[in-house]
Amino acid sequence: GMGAANGLLLLELERKNLLASDVIWRSAGAIITEEGEIDLQPTTDEGWFNVVHAATVVAEGGNLMMMPGLANGESDWNEYAQGLTRAALLAKSAAEAQDADALFSAGGAIYNVCRACHNKYMEQDEFE
Repeated sequence: GMGAANGLLLLELERKNLLASDVIWRSAGAIITEEGEIDLQPTTDEGWFNVVHAATVVAEGGNLMMMPGLANGESDWNEYAQGLTRAALLAKSAAEAQDADALFSAGGAIYNVCRACHNKYMEQDEFE
């Protein structure tokens, strides 16, 4: 296992990744309401920049997950971490291009990596 300090570091990293991923998810796709469909994509350069920034945080988070002491010495762990960084970099370039469709699919890829890794490494899954 990992020491208590590393466990705390990992929890903090998880929290940061989740908050940043949330920015991406809230900026992609559309939701259906009684009034009709609401497009979630940013409508301003600033809004898109926020997504670029969030994607950068997630990409860095994936790299940090591979630090010695966090990786648990498992090759699967590093593959998930690399997958997270890859998906986040896709989201980043989609946001830079202000490409809503590409952002939506990158957001889905981030979700899938988070979910798969949590299913393997966390007892309870907060992704329900």
